[in-house]
Amino acid sequence: IWITDHKASGICYVYMRLKFAQDAFPSGVPTLSAKVKGAKVYDPRTGTTAWSANAALIARDYFAADYGLRADLDRIRESYYVDAANICDETVALLAGGTEARYTVNGSFTTSNSPREIVKSIHTAMAGYPAYGQGAFSSIAGAYNAPTKSLNEDDLRSNLKTLPRHQIASNFNSISGTFRGEESGWKDTDYPSIESATFLAEDGGKESRADFPLPFTSSSTAAQRIAKIALYRNRE
Repeated sequence: IWITDHKASGICYVYMRLKFAQDAFPSGVPTLSAKVKGAKVYDPRTGTTAWSANAALIARDYFAADYGLRADLDRIRESYYVDAANICDETVALLAGGTEARYTVNGSFTTSNSPREIVKSIHTAMAGYPAYGQGAFSSIAGAYNAPTKSLNEDDLRSNLKTLPRHQIASNFNSISGTFRGEESGWKDTDYPSIESATFLAEDGGKESRADFPLPFTSSSTAAQRIAKIALYRNRE
């Protein structure tokens, strides 16, 4: 029996007592789950630490956290996270009415998952990618950035090689997958697939579908936006 000495300080836990009833639990003890807010994360825009679903702030937290990559703060490019966090917080109008933040992370993982898998899933939720250069981590969110420099042949140090298209085995003209959120009862559910008649025609009418799961994306509308970006990124 737990008493006041059992505090589990620093540990997220749930204590539940169930009274057995054959009619209530015909299949035995049920699987218990809870909807919770995750770890508090640092926001370089405000200098505060608080809970947030902002995908960029969560990516930054994983790079720096003890349960993540434990990167020193001088190895975190804060200016990139300011830009990425602003993109993630942008308001998107929904066709059915209302709005939602552009990119959020809502989900969970355990430290038994590989860091590569966790980093990939977090950045997929913001249609972006992680970057590492000159000894520091940064994250790029999915958004258009205007070019800041023009390059020409005078800037080349060697011959230029281009690959204008993916190989057929790596190409696809439609994309589908699962998400998990409030509207699905927090269970893995298919979001509406994204298809392109133009890409299908380019491929001679042969459908090629890619599986694109989004375990940290909590709405079907956000999942569709991210999946469309992935489809066009693959083709272009």
